Amino acid sequence: MSDNNFETTFGDSTLGAVNLISGQTNGVIDLINGNSDEVDGGDGSITLIGEPDPENDVCSDPTEDLAYLGGKNIGNLLSAEHVTWGWFSAALT
Repeated sequence: MSDNNFETTFGDSTLGAVNLISGQTNGVIDLINGNSDEVDGGDGSITLIGEPDPENDVCSDPTEDLAYLGGKNIGNLLSAEHVTWGWFSAALT
């Protein structure tokens, strides 16, 4: 199925979703309990490499790694143009 599949990220589905929406996985501006799901770029930047919970999500587990990305994404651009949009993502258990 993936013979002609080219991706810029490899790993958990969250990374693919973040990359689809924002075009990158860099731009983490706040971490809570974060110690394994992000990497320091050496220049003050932080890149998401794992699957932390989103910081401002009421369904996030406060004892897990939480991250907040600060870059603009497609949702910001659609909202600025008053275009209604939504996103749903859930882990399969």
